[in-house]
Amino acid sequence: MSIRRLFVHIGSHKTGTTTIQECLASSGSGLARAGLTFFYGNRKNGRNELPQLHSWIGYVKPRRIVPHGMRVKNLRRLAARLGAIGGDVVISSENFSFFFEPENVNALAEALRPVFDEIRIICYLRRQDRHVISHHQEGAKLNRAAEYDLFGHSTLAIPPYREHHRLYLDYHAKLSMWADAFGEENLILRIFDRRLLRNGDVTDDFFHLLGVRNFVRVPDRNLSSGFQRSKLGHLVLAGGFRHTPGLLNLVASFEESGRKMRPSRAAAEAYYAHFAESNAALNARFGISPNPGLFDEDFSDYPEEAEDIWDEERAGETCMKFLQALDDVYAELSPAFVLRAADLLAGEDPALARSLLRMAVRLRPMAGDIADRLADLEASD
Repeated sequence: MSIRRLFVHIGSHKTGTTTIQECLASSGSGLARAGLTFFYGNRKNGRNELPQLHSWIGYVKPRRIVPHGMRVKNLRRLAARLGAIGGDVVISSENFSFFFEPENVNALAEALRPVFDEIRIICYLRRQDRHVISHHQEGAKLNRAAEYDLFGHSTLAIPPYREHHRLYLDYHAKLSMWADAFGEENLILRIFDRRLLRNGDVTDDFFHLLGVRNFVRVPDRNLSSGFQRSKLGHLVLAGGFRHTPGLLNLVASFEESGRKMRPSRAAAEAYYAHFAESNAALNARFGISPNPGLFDEDFSDYPEEAEDIWDEERAGETCMKFLQALDDVYAELSPAFVLRAADLLAGEDPALARSLLRMAVRLRPMAGDIADRLADLEASD
């Protein structure tokens, strides 16, 4: 009887996971030649949709990642779905990296162990200062509740350190849970550093770990935002505006300046220092890196002076772009356009026509013909 293997790719976030998942979904024939199947069926409808296992994973407590993290929603069903697949299987979700409690990792191991003879856990690790810069930028986008809760909405490249950051970034504590549940020998831990990855590429590295020679490459996915989108995105989300999605769409609509959010060297070193002891303990247990502290501790790629602070030039440039995006919206709301739309609506839905005109009056208070048409509609109500 052949041995059945399962590869569980657990992230981390911002280590090329989305690109890996897209490559997996595009490489069915190459995987099949290696006896592998990539499973990413949606939990509710069973169809292959987005190429990850996010739909199976949810918050332990609704909409709060701190402190309980996430868990698999229906372990029995997931184990059954995976068990029905012939041969070896690979699954992937960086949200496995949001498992903060041992009981949820243990429950996953107990559900999967009867189905597979061998289970390998694959995780890429990024030095904490570099990781938090990229991950915090994700929190400037829409629908990133976990990142909002974990890192907040600071407009600095590195958010102020909080003890609960360790829930995600204390790699020793987190990965020890997976080692205790699945066996230390079954963890495959890799440093996310182009100098250490196979051919300097995370997808090459990942497929080599799977033993797959031929795979379909895709462009890098889910790249980080730049200075302007990150700053404005965090400000919009922190403001709690009624129309946050629309405002974020405006932010996303303009071209970046090319500037990156970079903290000072001292700020990066100070943040990393919170995790140095944990990193050394992880490396001592698993022997991942020739560096005793797990990662290289060269911070020379950071500037001496912070490049994540507003100055007059940057603030002015960003405001101008946001105002230009608003101006483009106003251009679509010409008085002639609004009046024609209101006339078309007035016969079938007068209330909606009045609502449209009231909005237009707020946006274009000097357009007297819009105000006159609104007064006519209200008088006839």
